[in-house]
This record gives sequence, C-alpha cells and structure tokens, in this order.
Amino acid sequence: MPRSLRALTTSTALVVTAALLPLSAGPASAARTDPSPEPAPRAATGITIRDTAVASPVFVPVAPTSSRATTWPIGGGSTNLVGPSGTATGAPAQQLSRVQMRHYRVYGGVLAGVVDLVAAPDASTPSWVLVAFGNVSADGTMCESPAGSNIAFTSTDTDTVNNPVYDGARIQIKPFQFPTARTATWNCAFADTATDSTFATPYDSLAGPASLFRQKPDLKIVVKGRKLKRYGFTRIPVVIKNSSDTIATAPRVRLKVRTRGVAVRYNPRVGTIRPGTAKRGSIRIKDTRPGKGFVTLIVTSKDYRRKVRLVVREVRG
Repeated sequence: MPRSLRALTTSTALVVTAALLPLSAGPASAARTDPSPEPAPRAATGITIRDTAVASPVFVPVAPTSSRATTWPIGGGSTNLVGPSGTATGAPAQQLSRVQMRHYRVYGGVLAGVVDLVAAPDASTPSWVLVAFGNVSADGTMCESPAGSNIAFTSTDTDTVNNPVYDGARIQIKPFQFPTARTATWNCAFADTATDSTFATPYDSLAGPASLFRQKPDLKIVVKGRKLKRYGFTRIPVVIKNSSDTIATAPRVRLKVRTRGVAVRYNPRVGTIRPGTAKRGSIRIKDTRPGKGFVTLIVTSKDYRRKVRLVVREVRG
C-alpha cells in the first residue's frame, strides 16, 4: 500500500519569500536573548523626533549586565520607568505614572511604547511629554540623549486612531520609524512632562536603566507532503527560511535527521542563512517497515535549534 509523508508540527515563524539557494548538492535567537517580536513601523502623525540633545535632571542607576554569554547581535532594548518621582510640581494630569518604551533595529529602526499619566488631562491641565533613550554620562549623574534619540508630543490630543493614540490617562505610541534605533546601544532612558516644547520647566521627570536584548535567527522548516515510492528512495523537498523580522544571520546551519521506521539520506551541511533569505534542498526517504514511521528534522546554528516532526503513514490509492 502506498505511503505518504505529512508534517505534524511546524515552526510558527513568519514565512518570507526569498531567493532560494542549493542546500544539498547530490541526490541526497550581556543581555537576554529574545526571538523576533519586532512590529512593522507605521506613521507617527503626532510625534516629533527632536533634533536636540537633552539630558535627564536626575541620577540614573544602570542595571548590572547579565552574565549570560551570547554572540547574537543586539536586536533592540527597552525601559520601564515607574513613578512617582517625588519631585513633581504639576497637577496629577501632568505627572507621570509609568513609561514603557521598546526600540528595535529592524526596519531601519523602530520605536514603540506607552505613557501613563496619573490622571487624564484636559484643556486646563495640558503638558508636553518627552521620552528619551540615551547613555549614562561619564560622571554617572544623568542620562544623556543625543539628537534624534528623543521624541515629544502633547498630552491633550483626543486622537484615538492615528499615532500616538490617546485614551484618558494613557497615551499609546504605536511602532514608528526611529532611525537612531538602527544602531543604538542605549543603557538608560527618561521621560519629562513640561509646560512647553522646550522642556525648560518640567512638571515631572522619571529616569532609569534601559536593557538591551539580543536576537537569534528565526528559522522555519518547510516540508511538502507527498507519496513515497513503493520501492527505493523518494526525494522530499525541504526549504529552511530565516525571517525578515530578525537581524540575526544564522551561520553554519546544519541539518540533523532522526527517524523511526524509515531510512533517510541527506546532506547535513546547509550553510549561512541571512535574514529574509532561505535555502532549498531535499532529503531522501525510504519506507523500511509496516506501520507508522517518523522523521524529525533538526536545524542548528550556534546555540539556536529548531525542529519539525513528520509522519509516514499508509494511504489508499
């Protein structure tokens, strides 16, 4: 009776159309490491990327660097600033409750986040809001944000559609293009509310450390099911793709195959897969005994590992 090969589980990575290269020649993700959470950027109609350098008015402690060693590239960073500051002078609607920001290196630099005020602002309690990433000054007394590394917007807009989005005391900053994030290694961040766009007279200020995350590849293994030959080996096409949502190249990718009830021929050397590209090759499978058989494909690159399990079962016709 004929046999067929089907995928049981596959990677959940984003499928990327790319130039496919040969996989086999013959017949035969001082920081935490994240996968690929990057959002694509959109418009930022109410946000200004400031071309002015600015510094926080308070000392910024820097979190200790993680001892976890990894050579994967920095994919971005984040900060979580929590109030109260203890030095606020404005009304509750002009004070900061929490600021959460995250930046990414993909798509030429992306910034996203949320600013929570103590109370919802109105026409009687307006303020300007500044959010800045930067690095701790040489003397350790402040966080310094270069030009292009900080943004500003008003707190009293009523826009609930564009960017940022206003909802009572919460201002959501949807992902938008932030060019300086493309190569950034910031270790601190701060946020101010102030009377005007110069931020010379702040109502409130929060500051704290920013942590970086490193990024691994995001590989997907694609195998198309097909009927096996009654005798001999059947060629099964295999495509291994690296998502365009990551900046991590997968170097020296290797393929390992584990089987039960079938025999397999394959080339273990895959090569290097850059973000947004893929490699195409094949394995050859022969049924060796009655009943259900299994094939597990495992791809590795440094300490990255991804696998897919296939089943070989009888079919009619």
